[in-house]
Amino acid sequence: MPKPLFFVGNKRSGTSLLVKLLNLHPDIFITPESDIIWILYQAQQGWPKEFRTYPWDSPVGMWRTLETAASVFESARISGNSVSVREMFDLVQEHLRLAMDPDAHSKVPVWIGDKKPVQHCDPEIRPFIQQHFPDARYLHIIRNPNAVVASKQSSAKHFRSPPGYWQESPVAILKRWAIHEEWVLQARATTPPRAVLR
Repeated sequence: MPKPLFFVGNKRSGTSLLVKLLNLHPDIFITPESDIIWILYQAQQGWPKEFRTYPWDSPVGMWRTLETAASVFESARISGNSVSVREMFDLVQEHLRLAMDPDAHSKVPVWIGDKKPVQHCDPEIRPFIQQHFPDARYLHIIRNPNAVVASKQSSAKHFRSPPGYWQESPVAILKRWAIHEEWVLQARATTPPRAVLR
């Protein structure tokens, strides 16, 4: 079974480039914002009639995953077999890996994860991750907050569906950056030191 690897912190911090570089290694596969943890978090008490968009994110990744891996989700729901959160995570990530690269290595990666830095450090979602992924490792990337604010403002002008707060004032964006970084500090206080990679 692959080891889970999650990104924590803030978007527009260089995580997309790092994911591309990591995915060049045959032992690593990180989905670029599949929202799989947020999907499974919502589905833990039974599949909802409609999935909610994460409050500080765009719905694009979530809807893309629900559409791309629809057969995996449907199979788990109608099979009658009890599929754990961890098993569903692995099934969906493998499906997405092959959908992204049909010529992908047949070898199962050693590390498999997702790049949703805000979701993965959210205090509401963190206990869910810790419960179902106790062996997870976390990558925290920090970029100068002024550059993050500028990048979010610029991206908000051309992204199809940017998070709403990216269109607010620089001060509001900076405050939200600080909150997300505070979430990481809170997570570090309750996470074994070996789990945090910087």
